[in-house]
Amino acid sequence: MTSNDVKVEGFDNSKLGKVTLTVSYQSKTAQFEIEIIEEEKAENSNFENIACKVEKVKAYYFTDESKKDYTLIDVVLNNIKRNMNNDKLEYYYYLSTNAKEEEISDWIKITEEQGKEDKLQFTIDSRNVKNYDEIASEEVVYLYVKEVAIKGGNQSIEITKAMNLQTDENVEIYVDNAKKEDVQNGNTDKDNNSDNTIMNGKLPHTGKITIVIIVTIILGLGTFFYIRYKNLSKYVK
Repeated sequence: MTSNDVKVEGFDNSKLGKVTLTVSYQSKTAQFEIEIIEEEKAENSNFENIACKVEKVKAYYFTDESKKDYTLIDVVLNNIKRNMNNDKLEYYYYLSTNAKEEEISDWIKITEEQGKEDKLQFTIDSRNVKNYDEIASEEVVYLYVKEVAIKGGNQSIEITKAMNLQTDENVEIYVDNAKKEDVQNGNTDKDNNSDNTIMNGKLPHTGKITIVIIVTIILGLGTFFYIRYKNLSKYVK
């Protein structure tokens, strides 16, 4: 039997719905009813009213030059209508000083699972952002988020508008993985670990900045005065 021996009649893929196929082979004929349906397409979520909020910022500095300083920024994006009818939704972020980016290639994948239908929550890690210090030195930094909706063999991509990432939230400072107050003052209060003098509306840098120098000076002065006291004490009765 060859394909030329079989005749199929009644098939029209330009029309949706149920159709009857008539299949003939030699003197035999059979009919089959099939339904032609439109392949479901991937559709993106609604980001029209998206709002960006920075919930927490942690900056980690190290006196050991072999260790890399870094910043963690916890971000929440509200007022989203996520399209949960897709098979899968993937998200990526990008930081820029340009409010009208047109071609973005260095997207960073968001690995946190997103369990809410009206928001996205994730952490920006400065170690993953190229030229982070140059970006952080600017007056305004913008956040872009890309959604890749996947359904069947189809996918659709949507990129959000530029969102201002600046914040007046206090920054939690850690030096050599110890809270700043623990290093400077011997403070063990875990709730008192923020610094409202670092931000000034900008993102914290991850280079060896003033905070490390201040801690070093404080520790150095403490050692200096202790040695001086020990030397003078033998003359004071």
